[in-house]
Parts: sequence; structure tokens; C-alpha cells
Amino acid sequence: MSLLLKVKPLVISPALAQRIGLNEAIVLQQICYWLEDTTSGVEHDGKRWIYNTIEDWNEQFPWWSSDTVKRALTSLKKSGLIYVEQLKKTQHDRTNFYAINHANPLLADEGKLPSSKDASCTHRKGQAALIDKGSLTPSMGANCTRLTENTTENTTEITTTPSCQVASQPDDEWSVVNRSREVLRHLNKVTGAKHTEAQSSMGHIKSRLKDAFTVEELCLVVDYKHVHWEGTEEYQYMRPKTLFIPGNLPGYLQSAAKWDKAGRPPRSEWNALKRNMQRDITVIPQPDSSVPHGFRG
Repeated sequence: MSLLLKVKPLVISPALAQRIGLNEAIVLQQICYWLEDTTSGVEHDGKRWIYNTIEDWNEQFPWWSSDTVKRALTSLKKSGLIYVEQLKKTQHDRTNFYAINHANPLLADEGKLPSSKDASCTHRKGQAALIDKGSLTPSMGANCTRLTENTTENTTEITTTPSCQVASQPDDEWSVVNRSREVLRHLNKVTGAKHTEAQSSMGHIKSRLKDAFTVEELCLVVDYKHVHWEGTEEYQYMRPKTLFIPGNLPGYLQSAAKWDKAGRPPRSEWNALKRNMQRDITVIPQPDSSVPHGFRG
């Protein structure tokens, strides 16, 4: 059976993928599809909104894990490319709705997303459902054929033909590299060092991210060891090779989490903090011989 598609693919912009990341570009283009080329969604506050659960989004991107989809949506929100609101929160419904911020400069010029003109769904104009009218069916339940997406390095090919099975792929390397850069930039900012994106530095960070540690956890370790080692000979070890190797990171992270929970006290207060947190078991408490109130002595 041929792997060539018999329908016109929906192509994402390589310039947009380079600008915001491949995963983010794929997800954003899919949100654009639901908003522009289907009858799904609602009108609210001058914007058109769509909603799917993470499970629904995951069905559209079967080669990704749920965590990868969540990271892409979170990244789009942080970049100001999408709005995320709980439009039905007054009805005790915490479903997230998504709208595109077309005014974001990242979508300007060559980054502007094209419409999927060859989609088989009826155009949505004149069929917008207002948020306060009736009940809304899930976006995945719209009267459109469910999409199967096949991804290459620079394009997302969307077809209603399920003949081409998508191979399972690991977490996208673009995402890992971008998150590794965040950690490296934070390390350089805190220490004043100039670690480059060489394999000797990035390799340790990428490996720990692939081990399911988060950017926030790695940055927390950087902050903690900076305070711990500042002004000592050990400060020379403020480098990825020492901080993020498998034998060091779990222990560092455990100590860093306790330090963060305690309010990130300066190193000069650590000994006092430990004394307050730990009871000296060698001290024998004296009995209370005072007369309780109301009793005669």
C-alpha cells in the first residue's frame, strides 16, 4: 500500500516552526483548523473559542505523549499565541477553551497561518454558537470527519484517509533542545558563566529532561547549589557535568526542594534552621512541678 497521500496535505509554515518550535506550530495550526474550517467552537468576548480535553487533543496527535501535548499548549500560552480561559466556570465546568491571538507579532508576515481551504467541512460563517445559548458539544464531536495527522520534519499532513498509519515517535528533539537551552541560560545567568551549547553541557541537561525531570526542577537545583557553594572552592563545580549527572541530581533536588519550601533562606541561616527543625534527643525534658490553676499547693 502506498504511503503517498491522495488528498492535499495541510502544511505548516517552516518559518513559524523555526520561530516558535515544531510542536507548537503543529498544535497551533490544528487549533486554527478547528476555529476557521469547522462549525465547532463558540463566540465569546469578540473571539472565537474551541475546546478539547487533553485526551481529545492526544487522539489528534497519536505520535506524542499527553505530556508533550500539554507542554506545547503551555508554551503557546506563555508565548501569548493563544488565550486559555474557563468560559463556563460559573457553571462549575472547568473545561479549558482556546482562542488564537492573531495580533501576536510572532504570527506576522511569513508567520501568519493560512486557512485550510480544502477542508471537507461546511464553512462556519453564519453558524457561530454563542456561549450563553444552549449546550455545546465537544469540539471532537463536531460534524466533521476525525483527522489523522502524519508529521514530517517541516509539515503536518492531515487527511481523512486512515490508510497511512502513523509510527510512534519519541518526544520531539526540538522540544528537548529548547527546554535544555532554558536551563543552560538560567545557569549562565545565575553564575555569570558562559557555558556553550556544546554536547558536553547540553548532553547532560537533555538526558535528565528525557528522564522526566522538569526545567523548573533543574533550575531549582542551580539556584540551591549557587547559594550552597558561593564563596567556596566547590563553586568551580557549578557546571552541567556536576549538577545534572544521574548520581548527583536526585540528592541535590531533594535538598533544593526542602530549601525552597523553607523560603530559600541564605546559607548563613542554614545551621540555625536545622537546629529549629530537629530535636536534640540527648536533652532530657524536666518534669513540670508547678501547681495547676485551681488546686492548692
